[in-house]
Amino acid sequence: MPDMITCAKGLTNGAVPMAAVFVRKGIYDAFMQGPDGIELFHGYTYSAHPVACAAGLATQEIYKREKLLTRAQEIGKYLEDGIHSLKGLPNVIDIRNIGLTACVELAPNCRQARRAWLRRISEVF
Repeated sequence: MPDMITCAKGLTNGAVPMAAVFVRKGIYDAFMQGPDGIELFHGYTYSAHPVACAAGLATQEIYKREKLLTRAQEIGKYLEDGIHSLKGLPNVIDIRNIGLTACVELAPNCRQARRAWLRRISEVF
């Protein structure tokens, strides 16, 4: 088990910004028992925002209902095949994935590439 885990986009399915930091109890206790003013800094831009919290709860419910965490390996191959079929499109710089998380990096400021990518992704999925 790691001492610290950070996570973000998967909490809300990327719908709105939200992140979390998980730490072992010993690390948490060290921060909480330290001098006044010391805390586990984790960012406050969207801390406890009601929309992010609602999106997070809805996402967790979908993960549970669809059994996505236990089926990730099974259905991840479907996502991988689809997302990697975008390789070779204009201005696609990189494609990477792990399980049910994927990234398509596009050339910056290229509206034509984004439109082509959106057309292709709608065909694939």
